[in-house]
Amino acid sequence: MPDAARHDPGFDPATLDLRVVDWTRELLLQSEHGAHKRICLVTPKLFGTRAIKGEMIIYPPGTEAANHHEGAAHFMYVLAGSGTCYADRERHYLRSDPEVEMRFVEFFIPGSYQTVWAKGANVCAWVPQGRNIRGEKAAREIQAHTSAAPSADI
Repeated sequence: MPDAARHDPGFDPATLDLRVVDWTRELLLQSEHGAHKRICLVTPKLFGTRAIKGEMIIYPPGTEAANHHEGAAHFMYVLAGSGTCYADRERHYLRSDPEVEMRFVEFFIPGSYQTVWAKGANVCAWVPQGRNIRGEKAAREIQAHTSAAPSADI
């Protein structure tokens, strides 16, 4: 990412600690207000920078999240399944098709931001499930957190 120090003053490419992460071993987080799940892929603890954040989101069939907007550039790439993205400039939400699970990865620049929720929407809280997507003990622990505050150093 060009000029990453703009988003993370402590960024030093010489000391960047990039890792290969097996997402199937990472902790599964469940939305407190919906059926969607999250797996963290790029975090300050995993990569040593706040310049970027990345995660996999899993929407079971017929699942949607509340209308929201993040204070960061946001890129999504669908890995499996299908659904619909509803967008009004930056404010957006997604819905998976009724018969198919949808999985996508999303990346945010900068990696530390605050989510803004539509009026009346439940703030998304992420609750650790104590296991990975395989149902086994996860490779690391993450505390429960909410997207109402700037992202934690998970």
